[in-house]
Amino acid sequence: MSPALGILLGTASLLLHLALMLAAATLTGVAPGRTGAGMPRSIASLSASILAPIRSLAALMRKEPVRAANGSPVLVLAPIVALAATLLAAILVPSFCIGMLTAPFADLPIILALLAVARVAVLLGAFDAGIAGPGLSAVSISVRSLLAVPACGLALFTFALGSGSTSLDAILGGLKTGSTGPNAAMLLAASSLGLAAIAAGADEAGLSEQRSGPDLAVFRFQHALQRLVWVDLVTALLLPDSLAVAQSNPLYWLLGLLGWALRVGVGCVALGQLRRFGGLQGGRARSLAGLATLLALLAPLLLLVGRIAE
Repeated sequence: MSPALGILLGTASLLLHLALMLAAATLTGVAPGRTGAGMPRSIASLSASILAPIRSLAALMRKEPVRAANGSPVLVLAPIVALAATLLAAILVPSFCIGMLTAPFADLPIILALLAVARVAVLLGAFDAGIAGPGLSAVSISVRSLLAVPACGLALFTFALGSGSTSLDAILGGLKTGSTGPNAAMLLAASSLGLAAIAAGADEAGLSEQRSGPDLAVFRFQHALQRLVWVDLVTALLLPDSLAVAQSNPLYWLLGLLGWALRVGVGCVALGQLRRFGGLQGGRARSLAGLATLLALLAPLLLLVGRIAE
């Protein structure tokens, strides 16, 4: 394949990836109260259900935001910074294929750092709001986020040790070919990463109290996009064979798109059921962060044992 064709396919896959991510985040996370609404009974109701998030977003953007009179510029800038960091992470994390134009910049530490910046910006905005509800939620989420840091660091160490690189494309490519070491160690590392994200992100809805207008719209979209990025990242690490290669025949992208749809669907359903039946609040969420750290600690040990046994 010529370099020009490779760049063209990488660019096309990136544009398709961005369109899918933005559309999925809008349709799944912008409109409140969509869960439990039941299946649409007609094509018209199905169309209305699909367009409801877009209408909700447009309606919020037209409203005048209500902010605390004594709020600092952080209150205004925090949602923008969080959304920008999340968008950058979404560009780097592959959805249906690897080898996109941004693959050389898709370093796992950079992705985790961008998601951390988005989280910190949201928390700072909640602290600066001067309202008890968001402030207390921000304190609880800050504690759980700190507890999840060791799990993320150990999972990153495991992937880097197994693949010899921190590049996400290199890690996923190694997982596809089986050259990263024992699969059990990689599964433990990916699972710990997912559990840490769930524990740190539990009860984030409380941060949106008293937000209105464009501030609320940006928060909902950023929250939905962040959740989608985490689902993409973790499920791609768990099921790397479902990813296509951007520089392959575009017809193979259809298999990657189908795999992405299945991964996102299963990931969102599993996340919803875990939050519904697990009651991830307070001590349970902290216990989940501890479990994530334990799994992340076992992963590199299992990888080293496998290397020694060979």
